[in-house]
Amino acid sequence: MASKFSKVLKAAGVIGPIALKAVQTITKDPEILRTDKEQAAKLAKPTGGTPTDLLETIGVLRTQVSYLEDSADDAEETRRAVGWTRRLDNCERAAQILAAPGASKADRAALRKKVGELRSEIFEAFLVEKAEDMEKDEVAGS
Repeated sequence: MASKFSKVLKAAGVIGPIALKAVQTITKDPEILRTDKEQAAKLAKPTGGTPTDLLETIGVLRTQVSYLEDSADDAEETRRAVGWTRRLDNCERAAQILAAPGASKADRAALRKKVGELRSEIFEAFLVEKAEDMEKDEVAGS
């Protein structure tokens, strides 16, 4: 059990400041990470500084935002998902611009920071939503 917990903490450290509820959810039900292993693996590794790396991360985040929007339980969750989509669109356009020669290191670093913050917010919400959906499925199946 300690081994699973240390892996979760290590992933949380790489992912960013994930809320306590999300970490508790993972430790209670590691199946959440197994069911979305590929996405979790991509998000757990540090985002490279290249625009290509950022575009890959944005693609994974779009998949998670789509899930969040589809499984939204109320207007607030839908509003957050729409907001994340808008922010991802902005980051994607910026990454495409920064792929051109002559882009400054400062601009790339600023974008990397924005994508990192989005990654933490979205991944946390994704894990929490997965846990809620699994609980609903268990209750419905009982």
